[in-house]
Amino acid sequence: MMQNLLEGRVLKTDRNSITIEHMGAAVSLEVIRDTTFQGANVRSAKDIKEGQQVRASFDLKGTRNELRSVEVLPGTLMEPKEKTAPETEPKPPSTY
Repeated sequence: MMQNLLEGRVLKTDRNSITIEHMGAAVSLEVIRDTTFQGANVRSAKDIKEGQQVRASFDLKGTRNELRSVEVLPGTLMEPKEKTAPETEPKPPSTY
């Protein structure tokens, strides 16, 4: 059986599936018993975070995409942006 490969950004994960954005399309991959996980501190789908770049191999079984393996690519964890106060123009002194 031929395995399919794709690389993309994680849109969503849960215990049973990972959804990856690949070439503008959302591709849902079903986590199966034999799915293998690769990458620093990645042992299951719950360790994969939204925004990370991954490389995945999967088999097409009927209408399902069964995830064979997924590798989190290094240096792709999306860090939260620092919140900064909006810039405002100073108000002129009050003239009452």
